[in-house]
Amino acid sequence: AIGRECSSRPICAASYAAYNGGMLLEAEIPIEGMTCANCAAHVSEALRKVPGVAAADVRHAEHRALVSYDPEQADRRQLEDAVVS
Repeated sequence: AIGRECSSRPICAASYAAYNGGMLLEAEIPIEGMTCANCAAHVSEALRKVPGVAAADVRHAEHRALVSYDPEQADRRQLEDAVVS
């Protein structure tokens, strides 16, 4: 979840990546309004709680998150919802 001092409007672009013999999608989510490392930590924690997320790398300086996830367990909308909640 994002604190009150943060806001975001995510947009995802996905591409395929091989992972442990299966397929994961990699989504890059631009995040507006992420102003500090604390914001990035909150977003990262929220993304990692989504079932099927294998990795979430949130970079506040670049205003984006890179997320690897199993498309059989999660979809981009769930990732977006986790970022804005």
